[in-house]
Amino acid sequence: MSKVAKYGKFVHLEKLLNGTFRAVVASTYKDSTLTAAQQDDENRKSSLMPPTTRIGIPTPTGMHYAEPIGRVTRTSEIRQSYYMTSFTKYGDDSDPRFDAFGDARLLIHDPKAFGERVVAAAQAARPKWAPSLLQHTTSILRTDILIIF
Repeated sequence: MSKVAKYGKFVHLEKLLNGTFRAVVASTYKDSTLTAAQQDDENRKSSLMPPTTRIGIPTPTGMHYAEPIGRVTRTSEIRQSYYMTSFTKYGDDSDPRFDAFGDARLLIHDPKAFGERVVAAAQAARPKWAPSLLQHTTSILRTDILIIF
C-alpha cells in the first residue's frame, strides 16, 4: 500500500504523534464553519448508476422493471450515528488546494502497521468494538480511507 497522510491542525496531529487518536461523529464534517475541502456529508453518498441500469418498482402484482432515460443518481443514507477519522492517499501535496485541509500533515509510511496498531489499541479500550474500513473517493483530489468506530 502507498503512503497515507492525515491533514489537519498541528495541535491535533501532535497529539496523534503522542498516542492520542482522535475520531469524531461523522456528522461533524457537515459543519458549515469547515472549509469547502473539509466539508462532506458522511451520512449521505450519491453516485451515478450505469446507463444500462434497470430500476425495479414494487407494485401490488409484483415488480415492474423500467429502463430510465438518461443517467440516474442513487443516494444512500446512513441513519445511525458513528465515529470516524479520515486519511488521504498521499500523492503530491504541493497543490495549493491542500492548504484548505489545515496547517500540518502527518505522513504515514506504513499504513498497514499503523492501522494494526490503531485497531489493537481501540480493541483493548473497547473489546466489543469491531473495526470497519472503507475507502471512497470524495473528489478528484481526495480519496479517503476511513476508520469507522
